[in-house]
Amino acid sequence: MQPSQHPIDLPYDQAYSTIVRSARKFIRKAQEIHAKGKIWESLLHDPVPMDLPRLIFRTNFRILNGHDYLQGHIHRIGVKENPNCLVCCTGEIMSFTHLTVCATSANTNLNVLPPDNYYSKASLNWTARREMVNMT
Repeated sequence: MQPSQHPIDLPYDQAYSTIVRSARKFIRKAQEIHAKGKIWESLLHDPVPMDLPRLIFRTNFRILNGHDYLQGHIHRIGVKENPNCLVCCTGEIMSFTHLTVCATSANTNLNVLPPDNYYSKASLNWTARREMVNMT
C-alpha cells in the first residue's frame, strides 16, 4: 500500500490563497446563518461605507443594527419604561423606521437631501435624540 499523495502540487502562494478564500467563504456562510432574521442582517448585504466621516459612519451603523439610542432601543435594554415616540406622541414605537414617517421630524434636512443619504439619516437621528433630551 502506497502512502497517500496530495492530488495537486501547488506552490505555497496558491495554496495560501486557496485556503484564505475557502476560510472567507466559510466565515461568510456562518455570518449569513447567524444573521438570518436579525435586525443587523442588512449589514451583510448593504454595509455602511467605511470612507464616511466617523460620526456619520457610527450613527448609520447604529441605525442599521438597531442600537440607535432612540426610545425603542432604550426601552428594549431596560432603561426606559415606555418605547413610544416622545416627539409625536402617537403611541408608535420610536425607532428609526418610525422617524422617517414621523410628522414632527419633517423640519430636518431630510427635505433637502435624498432620504437614502447617509448624512440625512444621521441628521434625522441626531435631531430625534436632541428632542428626546429636551422633553425629559
